[in-house]
Amino acid sequence: MKKSKKRKYWIAAIVWLATMILANSINEYFHASPLIRGITVGFWVVAAYILFKDLMHPQIGRRKKDEEDEE
Repeated sequence: MKKSKKRKYWIAAIVWLATMILANSINEYFHASPLIRGITVGFWVVAAYILFKDLMHPQIGRRKKDEEDEE
C-alpha cells in the first residue's frame, strides 16, 4: 500500500473515531432514547464500511484492474 493511501486511511479512521465519540457524548448528555442510540450506532457502522471497504475486501479492486488489463 502506498504511503499516501495509508495516510488517507489513518486520517479517515481518526476522524471517524473522533466524530463517533462526539456523537456518543452528545447522546449521553441529552439522555437519548435507546432507539436514537441504535440509529447512531448503525450509522457509524455503515460509515465505517463505506470508508474502509477497500481494506476489508481488497480483492475486488484487484479483480477489476485485472479485467481491464486483459481487455
